[in-house]
Amino acid sequence: MATIQEIRRENGRALMAKHSTTKISTLLGHASASTLSQVFGPSPIRPPSEKLMRSIERVLNLPDGITDRTLGSATPPEVGADVIELIRSVIKLVGEVMEHEGVGNAPRRFADLVALAYTDATDHGGKTRESHIRSLVRLLK
Repeated sequence: MATIQEIRRENGRALMAKHSTTKISTLLGHASASTLSQVFGPSPIRPPSEKLMRSIERVLNLPDGITDRTLGSATPPEVGADVIELIRSVIKLVGEVMEHEGVGNAPRRFADLVALAYTDATDHGGKTRESHIRSLVRLLK
């Protein structure tokens, strides 16, 4: 089993290859790519720290902590029509409830509410619960 340092280094190297070390270095505000080369180069002398990995995720708009997971190159599983329909109905209902309650739909708030409502729906046999969504939305007021 790979250590967190090995996983971070592997993911960091993949990101450097995809986006270029120079570009990521510039986005991080570094004067040169030497720091990243010390961490992700062929003969690294520094470990990939938590702070550095979160900074890379932030400048590349990646989810927090994604570089700490073994991502692999496997094809993601296919999502069934039932899951897509549930997601569609959750998004629609959250939007409708937010509008009805007069709560602005800032993207982050909306995304968080959809995630909470989707989790609740999966916990309840794929049924969206408007009363639960309404309670969540009212917390934002």
